[in-house]
Amino acid sequence: MNPKYIPLRLANKVRSIRYNTYGRLRTVQPELHMPPALIDASLGTKNAGDEIIMYFANKQLTRLWPNYGFYRIPKHGFTCTIDEEQQNALKILCGTNALSAYSDIYCSFALPADPKFYYRSVLLLAVGISNIKYVSTFNRPTQQFLRTILTPKWVHSVRDSNTARQLQKAGIANVVNTSCVTMWDLTPEFCKTIPTSKKRDVLTTITDYEFDSQQDQYMLTTLCSEYENVYLWIQGSEDLKKVQTLHLPPNIQFIHGGFQGLQQFVSTHHEIDYFGTRLHCGIYCLNNGIRSMIVEVDNRARDIAVDTNLPTVQRAQLRDCMVSLIREDRETNIVLPVENIERWKNQFKSNQ
Repeated sequence: MNPKYIPLRLANKVRSIRYNTYGRLRTVQPELHMPPALIDASLGTKNAGDEIIMYFANKQLTRLWPNYGFYRIPKHGFTCTIDEEQQNALKILCGTNALSAYSDIYCSFALPADPKFYYRSVLLLAVGISNIKYVSTFNRPTQQFLRTILTPKWVHSVRDSNTARQLQKAGIANVVNTSCVTMWDLTPEFCKTIPTSKKRDVLTTITDYEFDSQQDQYMLTTLCSEYENVYLWIQGSEDLKKVQTLHLPPNIQFIHGGFQGLQQFVSTHHEIDYFGTRLHCGIYCLNNGIRSMIVEVDNRARDIAVDTNLPTVQRAQLRDCMVSLIREDRETNIVLPVENIERWKNQFKSNQ
């Protein structure tokens, strides 16, 4: 272990004990008031993918509570400060890999120093598990932690069936798989409007923390040979450094400016496909009627694709099928868990 991480791990251990002790000793269920507060993944983020998730989360939540300015709590960091009057507000944790299998070692979202602010008041919206490439179940301290902060009254939304199973194993039974909130508008009717055939240009991405020089080089080289222009959006803070270590063909152009840069590009480029490793860039493109193929680099795209038929391909299979995926016509047929989505949304109707 890198010595610089030891103090943080010790601090997580101490905080985990404090939260879990509080959860065991307190038995009164708080009366939560509405409208909710939002645990916002876009505040202070270095990854524009968080902004994409919150863009779609805000769209869905605004439909439930129109003309309401949500109180927002930053997701990122070790700790966060919450106004006293928000102690008994329902707090919706929006999307991303927010659940860690070892929260006593590494917690994926900021926590208030006093456990009372999150005690049985956090509700999940399209949340998934991080790092399940290595760990597939929550350890015991994490199970107690989840029972301490998650509300037992409201139905939680998770992005895939694997996350739902792991929560149920941890004793969280009030959970449904709704798919990712970024996909909720990808109805069968909308999917029919997405082109089926190859376009002239392509938008692509690489992923800094799952960088593979050989596979990423092959992907970019193939895209440059198959398309007239290749546009590479820089989503993460280290993407540019990683991609510059590759041999880049001359027809690659970079898109900077974070999520706003992506929005501007998509709004002005209509003859494009998407083929890249960034999951939420691909889903954003689908929402904008762009034929897309997402390269799986971790469990997120794979788990969602199993449940929803999201167009993905395993990175290890690129050399076998990438060219055919580009050249051949293919339809987009997203299958959404509509009943679960409506169940999650409808639970608020009597409390608005």
